[in-house]
Amino acid sequence: MFKEEFLFKKTPYRRKQIVAVSLLFISGLSLILLESGVVLTTQESLRKILINAFEGGFVGGLCDWFAVWKTYNAIENDSLIVAEEIGQWVASDLLDKNTLKNQINEVLDSPETNEQIYKLLDTYFDTKENTRSSARAGFCFVANSSASMEVAF
Repeated sequence: MFKEEFLFKKTPYRRKQIVAVSLLFISGLSLILLESGVVLTTQESLRKILINAFEGGFVGGLCDWFAVWKTYNAIENDSLIVAEEIGQWVASDLLDKNTLKNQINEVLDSPETNEQIYKLLDTYFDTKENTRSSARAGFCFVANSSASMEVAF
């Protein structure tokens, strides 16, 4: 049951999971061998550095493995619930009317944005001919967009 559930379950990320668990195992084994003194080094300072490095790698890898495993399990087992919760969060926090209104106001109140708008107005609407040309291009764009939307529906 352990093998099926954790390592050999047929998922798109199975190979990466096996490699990650193998590296975690190697890190833990190296830490044990260094701590026990089986692997002897000529310099004690090098041994301490290696022990600290493997210990940090092992603890960090173990925490990451557990967090990622729990996340993937939650997504696989409760994918509809997770999708619903993300959708509700996006709708309530990111696409909320007040949030969007505040963000748009921030952009419009920005001096840099105002300067860019003035430059665009001076470029495209400085003369009567440029104004007519820009208006025609805008109307053609809208007409083409609405015609393509009618075809899609």
